[in-house]
Amino acid sequence: MKLQKNTKKSLLTKKRVVILTLCFAVIGAILVTASRAATTTTPNAQCGARVSNYTYKVPFGNAIWNQTVCNVAKDSRSAEYAERLYKWGNLNDGSAGSEALWGDLSISAAFPKPTATDPDGLSTLFSRNVYNAKDATVQKLVQTTVAPSNLDGSKSVNSSDNDRLKYLPDTRIPWNPNWLTGEAGDNEIIILDEVNGRIYEISGYKRGLAATTQCGPFVGDRLCAYSVKVGRDSKGNYFDYRTYEGPFNSRGIGLSQYATLTTPQEIAAGEIRHALGIAIPNTAAGPVCSLEQQGTAAEGTLCGTAVAPASKFEFNAINAAEKAKRYNYTPSVAATYTQNKLIPEGMRFALNIDDAYIENWINSRADLKANARKAQTARIFAKALKDYGMIVADTSGNKSRVQVAGMVNPVTRDAWKSVGVETDADTNLLEGLIKLDRLYVVSQPTVTCIDGKVSTYYCDWTKAEYTQSTINTVQTQTPSTSTTTPTLPAPMSMTATTSSSDKTAPTMPSGFNVSMTYDWTKLKYAYVLNWSASSDNVGVYRYVIKRNGLSLATPSKGPYKDFGFKSGQTYEYSVQAQDLAGNLSVATPSIKIKDSCALIFCTATVQ
Repeated sequence: MKLQKNTKKSLLTKKRVVILTLCFAVIGAILVTASRAATTTTPNAQCGARVSNYTYKVPFGNAIWNQTVCNVAKDSRSAEYAERLYKWGNLNDGSAGSEALWGDLSISAAFPKPTATDPDGLSTLFSRNVYNAKDATVQKLVQTTVAPSNLDGSKSVNSSDNDRLKYLPDTRIPWNPNWLTGEAGDNEIIILDEVNGRIYEISGYKRGLAATTQCGPFVGDRLCAYSVKVGRDSKGNYFDYRTYEGPFNSRGIGLSQYATLTTPQEIAAGEIRHALGIAIPNTAAGPVCSLEQQGTAAEGTLCGTAVAPASKFEFNAINAAEKAKRYNYTPSVAATYTQNKLIPEGMRFALNIDDAYIENWINSRADLKANARKAQTARIFAKALKDYGMIVADTSGNKSRVQVAGMVNPVTRDAWKSVGVETDADTNLLEGLIKLDRLYVVSQPTVTCIDGKVSTYYCDWTKAEYTQSTINTVQTQTPSTSTTTPTLPAPMSMTATTSSSDKTAPTMPSGFNVSMTYDWTKLKYAYVLNWSASSDNVGVYRYVIKRNGLSLATPSKGPYKDFGFKSGQTYEYSVQAQDLAGNLSVATPSIKIKDSCALIFCTATVQ
């Protein structure tokens, strides 16, 4: 009997051991799973779309850079490349004193500093400035000196007729002589046309330098720049920058200059909903990795590349030493920045942090604690680095910088001041935020190239997506208002807004006539188009002038001078008014006119 009791106790003890063992196994599995999840996702569940009733219209639709990364896995070489950005993203020679630069990420906003020789204070600024086509005063012909223009469509880039078709396009762009940009770098200007969604991107514009000086003789009053492009897709069709989700052969990464660019208007709206575009000095250089070298130890040590969503490899024709020479690195820095310190353009980094970490960081900064508006702007940037990360989009001269809309545009400058970026000292907004143990690389998206190839490396692509193999699905996000987001000032609008329900077209321009005149300022003849202003229930935005049935110009008012005609030919002109909703009036009756010249004197008659 006693033996039976002991046997029962023994069996009971064994059952308890088995149950406890199973419990510990389950708990252990949960902990292991949680530990693994922590390596690929951020600690708190909320990710993106934190602010309700968000008013800022993020361009480029649901493009890959507008998608959150909290559910995307780490890249397999995250630790290696995180260290490259953290330690070498600001030029240094590797000495002990250079550790003070590690992890710094500044904002590429700077205020103009007028001097006696530079009254606009632009000569020392590296900035990309954004303007709106509605503020244009003229429609301008251009000449480019470095890259062919696509303004005339496919003939601008594919024709073998002559260089005039490439570098002297016949299509005009909206322009205002008061538009300026920083002149210490690529001298970039973005022009947005919200009526039709077109985007114009200019680089190498030099104000006050006559086209005949910069571009050569016989170009008249054309705007001269290194490159002038309008947004077109790979088939040559115009795209709408507000919804287009593909590449555009512009800047280092091969995306639009406006993609990933941060504006003060979205800060004022309370949230950044896209990856931050950053420019770093240590972007990858050649030789180009072969297909066999991609993904092996050779990549990033013996050869360089760019990764999706980049559509091109900026420095494929030069190696690390040649790149260092081009950017005038000191000998000690040049010797340090070998291939194994460089980072592919297109690589996306993010911070593995939560809101508590952000608040602790803000509280550690006396300048942020003393300025609630500046602290909120810093908070918005920090949350964007957690939720959306940052993409290496361009090459900078010496520092890692977040690319933002420049302050040369006075409207943008005032908007930055309203969100707490009031002096050059405020460009240190993110100081102390980035720590090496919090920085990681997001797995690359998969792109479908125009030739049908599927890749995670650069190509001219038609589709980009994060595949299931790169997505960790342990989190779900519900849009809400963050408890740490204070009340914000009223959102600022960078562009006009219009009700899409407006269907009323403007009245037809009246009193339309065409005559010829000699312009003594340009020493050439012009056809002058005159008309009386139209009226509209909301407001007339511009006038669409057609010559021989094709769009010629879209001035905001008349008269308009056409210098681009050829003597002795007949031209047919008409004008339509267009309102802010895009509605077009009835076109004026067309007028045919032809000039005749005797020696240097010309007259014109209506046919």
